[in-house]
Amino acid sequence: SGLHRLPSAGGESEPLTELDEEKGEASHRWPQVLPGGKGILFTSHTGTSNFYNANIEVVVLETGERRVLHRGGTFGRYVESGHLVYVNGGTLFAVPFDLERLEVTGSAAPVVEGVAASSSEGSAQYSVSPDGTLVYVSGTGSAPTVSAVRVDRHGNSTPLWEEQQVYRSPRLS
Repeated sequence: SGLHRLPSAGGESEPLTELDEEKGEASHRWPQVLPGGKGILFTSHTGTSNFYNANIEVVVLETGERRVLHRGGTFGRYVESGHLVYVNGGTLFAVPFDLERLEVTGSAAPVVEGVAASSSEGSAQYSVSPDGTLVYVSGTGSAPTVSAVRVDRHGNSTPLWEEQQVYRSPRLS
């Protein structure tokens, strides 16, 4: 869906962005309120996977105008150094960003490779502190492959099958 906002005083939520059906948009994700409150960064995408083809956008709160800041990346974040950072293909990139004009002012450059990210969800495992310290999970994806096992009441485990995979939301029947 599009993004929604809730006034600080409470009340009903209201739409902040709407999916553009003509462009085939399927999702607006990973919002970040920019310092000063003039805009919201977010990831927009026309598919349900491969978020490395997504767009990093900003919506101007005063007017509702949407602007594409970068094509080809996900999980955009503004950092205090005056940069927009985002992930594409496991590499963290940075591009100069003018916070007053809400626009990119230069070319993107790689910062670090091997940042765990999910191309199927558009998430990335990193954060940058106000003083510029970068922390991240290294790896090729945010969901590790694991073995599915049954554990009895005594703590003994038995593999359910040999192959390791990414498993989600297991249920017992």
